[in-house]
Amino acid sequence: MSSISSRLAFRNQNATGEEKVRSKSVIDHSSGKSAASGGSRFSPSPIMSVPVGSAGKLVQEIHDEFLVCKICMEPFKTPKCLACLHTFCEVCIENHIASEAAYKKYSDYREFTCPLCRKRTQLPLGGAKKLPDNFLISNLSDTMDRQKVSGTANCDICKTVAKKLKDAASKCLDCNKLLCSSCVEQHKETKVTRDHSIFDVETEKDVICKEHEDEVVRFYCEPCQACICIICTFNEHKDHEVSNFSEAVVKYKADIEGILVDCKSKIEVYEKYVERVAGTERQITEAEQKIRELAIEFISDIRQREKQLIDEIHNLYGKQTMEVIGRKADLQSALSTLKSTCALTEMVLQGKDIELLLLKK
Repeated sequence: MSSISSRLAFRNQNATGEEKVRSKSVIDHSSGKSAASGGSRFSPSPIMSVPVGSAGKLVQEIHDEFLVCKICMEPFKTPKCLACLHTFCEVCIENHIASEAAYKKYSDYREFTCPLCRKRTQLPLGGAKKLPDNFLISNLSDTMDRQKVSGTANCDICKTVAKKLKDAASKCLDCNKLLCSSCVEQHKETKVTRDHSIFDVETEKDVICKEHEDEVVRFYCEPCQACICIICTFNEHKDHEVSNFSEAVVKYKADIEGILVDCKSKIEVYEKYVERVAGTERQITEAEQKIRELAIEFISDIRQREKQLIDEIHNLYGKQTMEVIGRKADLQSALSTLKSTCALTEMVLQGKDIELLLLKK
């Protein structure tokens, strides 16, 4: 598909003088007729679909697990995705980059590390604001918020034309109208609107272009790997290869599915490795436990043998010998007294005769 010719066709078909470039159509509910301002060779589609789950505990678990920034521990505000696929608030990652910059100087090829896994991400020109937006997190957050309020949208056609309130089941992106199931069928059967892009309101949500706040992103720029709106295709992405979301999603979904298959096969391999390591760990633990048990048995046997030998010694030398051993302190005291007496006597003998006679008294 020639991106330039497609964009020119889109622009020519929608050159109605309106401020917005998006095509609009108004459906006559009673007659089934519609007046459309134009079509496009592209099939516009939203960037991301987010399933809406049941309210309550599941909503809270999803919020706590996926919708809380791991830096500030608060709900994501402008979530930005790093090269490692970890996501943080724009302000939080700006502060993290600033703290790293204060710690060490960057070279011309500036990078920063992920606060969680430490993998490096190149810092684009413009700083954290130019990091990729995590639309999945943004949409999931909005979905959770909508689930909390439990609001139900009504069909725009039935409310305007038939003055009835019927729950909306889908949304036409070309008409920008919410439709019930009956209006969806009529929309598909009407010649002018049969090629419009219709999506389930419970699973799809528009994403606003961050460069043009009045436009919904409808296209994907291959060279820039960016989701863009129709105005972007005529400005900064004018000469780029642009495809609509349907084509881009089919292409990249196939790539992702291939990666998923590869990851699942690796999971099986790693699970086997983990099982082997766990088995080895169990064997080591069991061996250590057996060694401890044997050591306890050996210590018990040694203590018993110790007591047995001591009893044999006591029996061998008899009770009287053991009593003498018990009087060892008294014997040592008497021995010390005798030694002192002998020393004094020797000193007297070596003294004068008169001293010897005087001591005799």
